[in-house]
Formats: sequence, structure tokens, C-alpha cells
Amino acid sequence: MGLLLEARKLLSMADTGELDKFLSRVENFTSLPDAQQNLILAYYVQAVRDPSANGKQPIAVSEINSLREHLLLPEYTTASQFSIATAKIGSVRPQLVKAKIGGYFLERETFERLAKQYGQRPVAVSIKSDLSKHLVSLKNDQLKEYLTEVINCFDSKFYRASIVLAWCAAYAIFREWLFAKHLVALNAQMATWKTPQRISKIEDFQDLGEAVVINSAKTASVITKEQHKQLIALLDQRNSFAHPSGRKISAPIAEAYHTQILDEVIAHFG
Repeated sequence: MGLLLEARKLLSMADTGELDKFLSRVENFTSLPDAQQNLILAYYVQAVRDPSANGKQPIAVSEINSLREHLLLPEYTTASQFSIATAKIGSVRPQLVKAKIGGYFLERETFERLAKQYGQRPVAVSIKSDLSKHLVSLKNDQLKEYLTEVINCFDSKFYRASIVLAWCAAYAIFREWLFAKHLVALNAQMATWKTPQRISKIEDFQDLGEAVVINSAKTASVITKEQHKQLIALLDQRNSFAHPSGRKISAPIAEAYHTQILDEVIAHFG
């Protein structure tokens, strides 16, 4: 009865849907050999389900089989089958290390390889996908180049660079929207300045500060108070991250910034 309860406990953890989200990153998971599936499931247990473990908690064969049951995959029947991956064959490194207290660890190189392949957080995968979809629709080659660099930096975890470039791309999208749809209203507002300005071509925006353009768009009533607030906030964050300030940028901070770019700029002005 104890083993059955433990199996049900393990299954309930897998049944949250978190495992299914993780495996959506793995192409043709069900077609992979059992041993490769087990390594990926072991990585899920060691790094995704409990990120704080970071590969340092041993995995029991029962855990892997509980996950396999949830996925309607055949049971990996014996511990000896699972432990084959601990053997060093010729020049091939072992992929699992047997723990002294029972269970297995992913060998370090194997863990790092799996982390590189499948270690992205689900929200990061979604952001990268949404940015890539927008990239396809762009006609401006320079803007395409910027957004491609945003995606590459974000994907490679160069978060500071990805944020700086993301603002550049977002402001370019906003600027093109103003030029295409609200140039008359914007020029009318800038004509009231002490030193009047006029935009006749997209390059003329380069003579104006980003905050000046955003503020002018609000004064001209072509963006709402809330849109103005969000754009200024994104600009302020970019400025904070772009200059040496000792501020650290974690994955959640970068994800939040890129999500705002998608929701507040690309969705409205793209």
C-alpha cells in the first residue's frame, strides 16, 4: 500500500501539466529511444520541477516510471536497465552517476547539454515564439535585423543587451506608426513649440529625443494616457539597464520587459 501511495503522490506532481509544458520543447519526444526519454525526464525532475535542486538531488527509478505512466509510456521495468547509462563504454562518458544514498544523478556534461537544449523557462519559449512571429511580418530590413538580434541575445541569456535592443526595435515600431498614421497631428503639435519642428521623413525623428516624441504624441492626443505611461516606463527601464548601475538582470526581469514590449508596443503599434 505504501508503494502505491508513493506512486500516486509522484503521479499527482506530474499531473499538474508542468511536465507536458516542458515536453512541448522536445521535438518528437515519444519517438525517442527509452533511454533518451529517461535522461530528459531526469533533467525535468532535477532542474525544471525543482529549479533550486539544480541537478543535485538524486532521481529514483520510481520517479521516472511515475512520469512515464503519466505520459502513457511503457514502464522502464528494472533499475538495471536504467543504470546502463552509468557505464562508461570505450571513450563514451557515462550519462548518469549512481548516488551513494540511492538513485542517480545526471552526469555533469549530460546535465549541461540537456540544459542548453531544453532549459528555457516556458515563458521564455513563448516570448521567443511571439517575437519570431512578428519578425516574419516586418518589411523594414533594418528593423528585422534589430529584432533578430533581440531574439538571439534573449535566447543566449544576454539579457541586458536584449533589453536595450528591444527598446530600440519597439521605439522604431512606434515611430513608424506615428509617421504612417498621425504625422499631421504630430506636426501640428510641434508647430506650437517655441522653436517649431516639422517631420517630413522618418529620419527626422532622429533629431528629437525619444521622451520628447512620446510626450508630443500624448499632447497631440494620438496615444492615450495609459499608453504614454507604459512607453515612458519602458524607456526609463531601458535607460536604467543600459548604464552601469550595479543592477542585475535575471531571467524573470528580462521576460517581464519583453512581455511588455509585446503587449504594450507590438500589439498596439506593430
